[in-house]
Amino acid sequence: MKTKLLYLAMLIPGLANAHVMLEQTEAESGSYYKGVLTVTQGCDASATTAITVDIPEGLQFTQPMPKAGWQVEIVKKPIERPFFRDGIEITEAVRQITWSGNTLSDNHFDEFIFRGRVGVGATSVLYFPVTQKCESGELQWDQIAETEPAKKTMPEEPAPEGVIDMMEDVEELDEEYQQDQPKKKPEPSAEHDHAKAHQHQHDQQMDMTDKADEMDHSAHAGHGQSLLQYPAPFVKVVDGTGEHHHHHH
Repeated sequence: MKTKLLYLAMLIPGLANAHVMLEQTEAESGSYYKGVLTVTQGCDASATTAITVDIPEGLQFTQPMPKAGWQVEIVKKPIERPFFRDGIEITEAVRQITWSGNTLSDNHFDEFIFRGRVGVGATSVLYFPVTQKCESGELQWDQIAETEPAKKTMPEEPAPEGVIDMMEDVEELDEEYQQDQPKKKPEPSAEHDHAKAHQHQHDQQMDMTDKADEMDHSAHAGHGQSLLQYPAPFVKVVDGTGEHHHHHH
């Protein structure tokens, strides 16, 4: 079990040391999403006194869940394209939620909950940057990886086209060599050496490609980890199967 968790932590840079996360990291477009922000540590052992989450454009009708002992404040902002819902014009949306007025010890964990509807046609990943204020200091959980998180979980890459071409060349050479073999019994060495040299060169190149690949991967992983010390909690949007997609005219 431990190794599996370690492997997961390696796949998602920053996860190993992240301590503000969203429990559910996948949501269906067009349906409601319940965001459970889990806070597992304070700022450098200092107790947490407030949590502020920024709500992305892609989440509509957002509501915070009241939390015993904490005050909840919301910030609304005008939306670009007002629309009607149940006969009422919607002109603004919740863009920020703050829970404050209490303390969460560094030794305890707690959950801060909100919900909203994932817009149809929302981007493939919704980010929820969080500001964690503490008795001393504050942390900004707002770093976003350069590549989509989804891509990191697919280590298998097809061989580069150049390598495939080279392999085909070698096979063709081998075939020619075998066809020529019976006719040229007295002096096979020149042909043979050529094919062998080519094969050797090919092996070396393959070796180099493998090594370059490995280096690239490890460099990338290392880079990702240093880059995302404070990753923004995110949700991957998957296509919903709800009715909203199929409007029959």
